[in-house]
Amino acid sequence: MKKNFRLNWVDLLILVLMVGLVAGTYMKFRVSKTTNVVEPQTPITYQVQITNIRKTTVDALREGDALFDDDSGRKIGTIRSIEATPALTLATEGVYHMTETDDRYDVILTVETKEGSISGNTYTVARIYTLNIGSFRDFHTKYSTWQGRIWGIER
Repeated sequence: MKKNFRLNWVDLLILVLMVGLVAGTYMKFRVSKTTNVVEPQTPITYQVQITNIRKTTVDALREGDALFDDDSGRKIGTIRSIEATPALTLATEGVYHMTETDDRYDVILTVETKEGSISGNTYTVARIYTLNIGSFRDFHTKYSTWQGRIWGIER
């Protein structure tokens, strides 16, 4: 008794997928060459503006502390200088004018990183963090967490 083997469309689909999987694996590991592209690291200095924070948060900021991005958790620089000034708010005592707020400060941090790269007008830190002037980001150090704005970028 000899049985006739008939190829139906499901068997053909499975066969094509298996051949594709084997060919793809071969191409991935045997044929394509891996390249190591070394991107030169450029020191970048940038400023972060923090507005309307409490005195305890200002006291928690220290020169030499590492600065981290909240989204990725990666180090994006080291604090080089801290400039704290009393925060101003709009007062409406019959006339609109700016006045200092008790126990609130505006801070400008100067941050330096050695893991920067520059491509045209794009500044990138730690290969994933793009610096855009005016963008708000959540930052943290070892002792404090806050939202800041990228204020300026220098090479």
